[in-house]
Amino acid sequence: MADVVSRGGAFLIGWMLHNESENPLFEQYDRLLGIARQYDVTLSLGDGMRPGCLADATDRAQVEELLTLGEAVQKAQEAGVQVMVEGPGHVPLDQIETNIRLQKAVCRRPLFMFWGLL
Repeated sequence: MADVVSRGGAFLIGWMLHNESENPLFEQYDRLLGIARQYDVTLSLGDGMRPGCLADATDRAQVEELLTLGEAVQKAQEAGVQVMVEGPGHVPLDQIETNIRLQKAVCRRPLFMFWGLL
């Protein structure tokens, strides 16, 4: 297993490392969008690099992944597929507003799924 907070992210990264291959969902994203559009499916884009504790909140890995999620949201919206984004993970109280504003700006204001209290 990989040292990643997200269980799904850890499974995916473990698969990628084992197979020495790119994320198949990322590689086949256009095909996945076509299927989602055809069957009216909403995609939930997870944040596999979300912070696991307050000390790594809003770190480079989280922000870089957020930029990639923003691109994925844009492609989904252009394809006519509804999408939601998970996040932001474990952040200190003084970083919640910044994280939410950043996610809304980068991800073009999709639906967000939050874990825990906000």
